[in-house]
Amino acid sequence: MDLIRDILLNLESCKNTDLNTDWSEDELTRYNMALIIQAGLAEGAIDDGVSNTSQAPSSVILRKLTWEGHEFLDNVRKDSVWSTIKVNFKNESLSTIMAVGK
Repeated sequence: MDLIRDILLNLESCKNTDLNTDWSEDELTRYNMALIIQAGLAEGAIDDGVSNTSQAPSSVILRKLTWEGHEFLDNVRKDSVWSTIKVNFKNESLSTIMAVGK
C-alpha cells in the first residue's frame, strides 16, 4: 500500500509528463502501477509483451490521476491518516483501503 501511495504522489507531481517504467524498472512497481490503472485511480496504458512470463506487465505508463485518484490521494496524503489506515487495515484489499480512505 505504501508503494501505491508513493506512485500516486509521484504521478501527481509530474506536470505535463507521463510516469512510466523509466521511473522504476522494478517488477513490483510495474505490477502496482497496473493495479492503479485497473482500480481506476489513474489513466494509463499497460503493455504485456508476448514473451513476458512475469505477473508484472512489460511496461506501464501512467498519464494522469482520475477524479477517484485525486480524491483518494487527498484523503490519504496526511501521514497520520495513512498510518492509521495501514495499522487498522493492513490485511485488506485495495478496494477496501480506497473505501476507508474516503
